[in-house]
Parts: sequence; structure tokens; C-alpha cells
Amino acid sequence: MEKSYIGIGLGALVVILLLQFFSIYAIFISIPLFLLIWFMGKKELKYFALGLFLIMFLLRIGVVLIFKTPVLSDFKVLFNAAQSLLKGYNVMNSDIYFYRYGYQTGPVLYMYLLLSIKNSLTFLKIINCLFSSFNCVLVYLIAKELTSKKSAQMVSLLYGLLMFPLFFNTVLSNQIPASTCFYLAIFLIIKDSYEIKNYIGAAILLFLGNFMRSEGIVFVCAIIGMYIFYLIYKKANKKMHIGIILLVSLYFILNIGASNIVRITHLNNVGLTNNFTSWKFLLGFNYNTCGTYNDEDVVYMQDKETAKKEIRRRIKNLGFRGSLELISCKANIYWSGGYLDWTFSGLEEHNYKILGFNFSNNDLQNQLNNLNKIFYYTAFGLMIYGLYKYLKNKDKDRRVILLVNILAINFIVYSVIEVQPRYIYLAQIAIFILASLGLENFKKKENKENGK
Repeated sequence: MEKSYIGIGLGALVVILLLQFFSIYAIFISIPLFLLIWFMGKKELKYFALGLFLIMFLLRIGVVLIFKTPVLSDFKVLFNAAQSLLKGYNVMNSDIYFYRYGYQTGPVLYMYLLLSIKNSLTFLKIINCLFSSFNCVLVYLIAKELTSKKSAQMVSLLYGLLMFPLFFNTVLSNQIPASTCFYLAIFLIIKDSYEIKNYIGAAILLFLGNFMRSEGIVFVCAIIGMYIFYLIYKKANKKMHIGIILLVSLYFILNIGASNIVRITHLNNVGLTNNFTSWKFLLGFNYNTCGTYNDEDVVYMQDKETAKKEIRRRIKNLGFRGSLELISCKANIYWSGGYLDWTFSGLEEHNYKILGFNFSNNDLQNQLNNLNKIFYYTAFGLMIYGLYKYLKNKDKDRRVILLVNILAINFIVYSVIEVQPRYIYLAQIAIFILASLGLENFKKKENKENGK
């Protein structure tokens, strides 16, 4: 009786505190969802991975069919280029955009292949829903390798119901299929770090992911970082040495080969290269805009040398304090958990009626952003707690370092280049996998108290 009384009081206090930061709608929607996730994690469910995939796929299809987000920004450029290819005209050798960013040829060819099957924007988004749903399964599979099946079930559901990746399927983003390739590669390495064929498979998957979004090097470096830890703690063997060499070699061979094929076949005369690497750094070192995209810096796109001089000037003017302030500001944007602004872009005039409540476009977006933050901060907190407990363990699973490396490298990279809230998409998957460490420790503590 006493426990129940105190528990209800503390629960009410928590809700009151949460109301200071989140809307009442988000809090009361999140409570039953958290209870559902907790209940689902109480038992090891048979065919959980299949059920998870199907449920998340249906949820994502529903979102895509309800929210008709138009194709905007760079995504529109890529989509239009794919449509032109379909009509027999290649714009990638005449458009300055593809001269500067040759690596964007990859997602154009990917969309072109899919549009050859069915020329439909909705079809492309549905394919993204398939990849996004499989990402939920990958969260489960990777977390299960590091913790228990129950903890893996819970974090995969938590990630699957996270608003940002759920609603991001309405955006024609190359981040979604790329992330599936990257984390499937991570799964192979974590599944068996001493199996050579896993490194070969991972290299191919990292290449495919990089072909669609040029962030493969982040994951390559993360794997090399894990290998260094294995060397330090004398856990590496001959198979791992060979595997790492094969992974790095094959990854670069495939990327160089693909770039040459694109160039030789005249799909893009510059291949898959980046001919304006200064652009991301130019934006990233803009103190006034906190390292985000802005139209004022477009003037520097006309001349590479002018852009480089401006970068050097900005770095010099920042100084030590300014650099720390800029990094802090950018970290706040990047690690905020993502926003749903891309989903609701172009839908400003829409109104929605949900469960008898009327919401404007902005109101609904704010409520979903609040719900997203509750789920994201929960996972982030669980990750911090789990890593704290991990550091205290004498017998450490060094594979955890691979996921930590992904986050650390992203922090470093986005401290110096352009940042946007949506860029968290790839790193966010690692955060939710690592959240399973926190859940596992809570479960161990609960079992200990119950005498199990």
C-alpha cells in the first residue's frame, strides 16, 4: 500500500515536471506507448522480428499516404534528374550541381532504377518505408547481439515509434536506404568480428550505402577504431587482421571503380567525386548561422579559392572561445533528435482532425516534435546510463566501441561541417541500439530485487 501511494505521488510529480517542457498531448500519448513497449519487453516473443517489420511498415505506409509531402530542395534536383534519365536525357553532364557534387549521381541512378519499374513518387516513398522498417529490425538484431532479447525488443519498438524517422519517410531522402546498408554492415561485424567473410560482406554494403549517401567513411573509420581497441586489449587475431585489410581495400576499390564506370559511361563526366569540398566547411564555420545552410554564402560558390580564403578568415576570427560556442550551438542542433519540419514543408495550409481535436499544420508538427523529444531523450538517457555501467564492468564487450565510435566520429565531423537537424538520422540508430545497455541494467537490477 505504501509503495503504491508513494509511486502514484512520484508519478504525478514527474508528469508535472514534464509539462514544463512538453505538451500535455505528447505526454499522455507517450504514457500508453511506453507501457505497451514495456509490456512487449516482458516476454521473449516468437517471430518478433517479422511482426516488428510488418507493423512498422504498415505505420510508415499510413504516414506516407496521409502526408503528401512535396519533393523539395536537393531531393527535387535528384528526383528531376532521375526523371530526365527515364525520358532518355541526361542532365548530369550539363547541370553545374552535378559537376560540383558528382557523388549525388549515386542516388539519381538508384531512383532511376526504381522509377523504371514504376514511375511513381509514392512508389519511391514506399520503398523507403521498406528500408526504414528494416532499420527497426536491425536495431533489434544488433541490440540482441549486445544484450538480451527482451531489451532488444523494447529498444526496437522505441525506435520504431520515434516520430522523426517514422515521418521522415514522407521525404524522398537518400539517408534512409543508405542507413540500411550501413547498419547491415555493422550487424555483420558485430555478429562475428572474427569471420573474414563478414568483413567482405560489410565492405560491399558500406560501398552500396556510400553510393547512395557519401557517409560510408564514417562507418569504415568506426570499424577501424574498434579494431584498434581490439589490438590494444590483445583481442584481435589473424582473421580479424585479414578482415580489416580486406574491408578497407575492397571498400576503396569498389568506390574508385564505380566512380570510373560512371565517368567512362558518361553518366557523369566527373564520376562520383566532390568538386567543391569547401562548401560544407564554409557553411560549417559560419558563426552567425550556427553552421547551418544559408543563402548569403552562395556567393562563394563561384570561386573555390575565394571560398577557401573565407574559411580561413572565419576560423581565424572564431578564436578559442568562438570555436567552443559554435561547436556547442551546432551540437544542440545536431543532437536535438531531429525535427519534423521536412515532412510538413509545403503543407502549411493543411488542417487535421485527430480523435476529435483540430490541429493546424504548425500545431500538429509541434505536438509530434514534443512526442519525438520524449522518446529520443528517453533513449539518450538510457544510452548514457548503459555506457556508465559498461565502463564500470570489468569484463567489457568491446563490440560496443563500434557504435560509440559512430557517435564520436559524427560529433567530430559535424563540429566542422554544415549541420542540419535531419543529419542525425544515421547516428540516431546507434543511440537507440546503445539504449539497450541501459535497459539491460535496469532489468538486471529488477531481477536482483525480485530474487531471480
